[in-house]
Amino acid sequence: APTGAPTVSPTASPTGAPTPAPVGSISGTVTEDTNNDDIGDSPLEGILVQLKDESGVVISTVLTDDTGSYTFTGLAEDTYFVMEINSDDVPLDVSDTEGDPLDNIIVVELGPGEDSTGNNFVDEKERIIIGQVLEDEDDDDDGDSPIADTPVKLLTPDGTVIDTVLTDADGNFTFVVEPGVYALMEDTLPGFADVTDSDGDDPNMIAVVDVTEGDDVDNVFINEVASAAPSGAPTTSPTAAPTGAPTASPTDAPTGDPTVSPTASPTGAPTPAPVGSISGTVTEDTNNDDIGDSP
Repeated sequence: APTGAPTVSPTASPTGAPTPAPVGSISGTVTEDTNNDDIGDSPLEGILVQLKDESGVVISTVLTDDTGSYTFTGLAEDTYFVMEINSDDVPLDVSDTEGDPLDNIIVVELGPGEDSTGNNFVDEKERIIIGQVLEDEDDDDDGDSPIADTPVKLLTPDGTVIDTVLTDADGNFTFVVEPGVYALMEDTLPGFADVTDSDGDDPNMIAVVDVTEGDDVDNVFINEVASAAPSGAPTTSPTAAPTGAPTASPTDAPTGDPTVSPTASPTGAPTPAPVGSISGTVTEDTNNDDIGDSP
């Protein structure tokens, strides 16, 4: 038999509240890589970060604080997706904690009561390359007026063309690029000749444009109008007569009395007709002063 009388009926309610399921959190930072070394250097404030469930539904959103930090709290055990929304000012993805693929998403498998930290994103700014194509109007190797519609190419260091733009009415051109090292090449328009450029070497190629840590806005190509004639400039039209001037017209009569009648045969070899010559030089104008300097 039972050792004691059982309770006639169960208690009306449990004697205490059930233990709640433990909750956790997900946190991290968003920082800017300022020197293109793929490491975050300075915090990005006000960046939108979304928390999604496995079906892609947004559960919560936060903005990073002045230290670039964000936190989602009160999270049950589950699989979550943390997604950063890039700002317009710093639009390029560099890295995130998860690594490849670089898709601005970090997957977090959150255990009961777990605090998942270090879910970090690193972004960087685009760089701007600006320059100008100018005409040297007074032969001093300085640009005086803009040259519009000149093609300028953006190249990788190995010479691969990335993009091509035309200069505007002010002779300006602009490229918006990722941080790195590039080169610029001008396609000189017909009727112009290359004079110099910013790096002072090949006059239609700026070989190193380094925008690793900032913009480059001082790229200049200078051209001049090509000469329309050889530099040892000839006269516009030929002279009216050779310089060893021949008689303008034949004489009315031979210079001596002719024989009354011709001899049966020539008495000797006839005097040959006098001959002359034409000479001159062809030289190069090496300093664009319209005077020949070297043969």
